[in-house]
This record gives sequence, C-alpha cells and structure tokens, in this order.
Amino acid sequence: MSGDCEVSPGNSECLESVNYPEYYDNSEKCIVHAIEPSGPIAIEDWNTESTYDYLAVNGQKYTQDAAVYVKAYTQLDGIVPSGDLVWSADSTKNAK
Repeated sequence: MSGDCEVSPGNSECLESVNYPEYYDNSEKCIVHAIEPSGPIAIEDWNTESTYDYLAVNGQKYTQDAAVYVKAYTQLDGIVPSGDLVWSADSTKNAK
C-alpha cells in the first residue's frame, strides 16, 4: 500500500482515507495491491466528488455517480479485485 490511505484502526480489512471520517484532501492518490486470492469488495461508506474522484478496480473506474466512462460505486459490491486498486482524487471538491 502506498499513498494517501490507511488500514482502518477498527477493521484490518477496511481501507479509508487518512482524514476519514472527515473530508479527504485534494489530489490524493492511493495504490493497494490485492493479494490473490482476495475476497469480494464490500462498501460500508462512500462519499466522493462525482465523476472526478474514483477508485479503479480491475481496470474499471468507479465513482459516486455513473457517467459515460465510469461506473457507480454501488456496482463495486461483490467485485473480486486482482492487481492494484487505485484511489485518485482531483484538485477540486472533495468529500469523505
């Protein structure tokens, strides 16, 4: 794992932004390598800027709301990751 994220102090299987539950900072990026075999992703809390801040899993970007080139984060539940999970926030609005 590298970048602007951490393992939750309350759940070793949960990743969160460094400021969670407060807003994350602009221009954050985090890369986590999924160890195979890995279990499915379960979303417990998600609040990001739509379209521009995303989590990429298995080469697909997921964000707050679906758009032409990204899927809604609700479609992440149950996805089994392989390779890197990449969190990226742009330099404007942010959330938690």
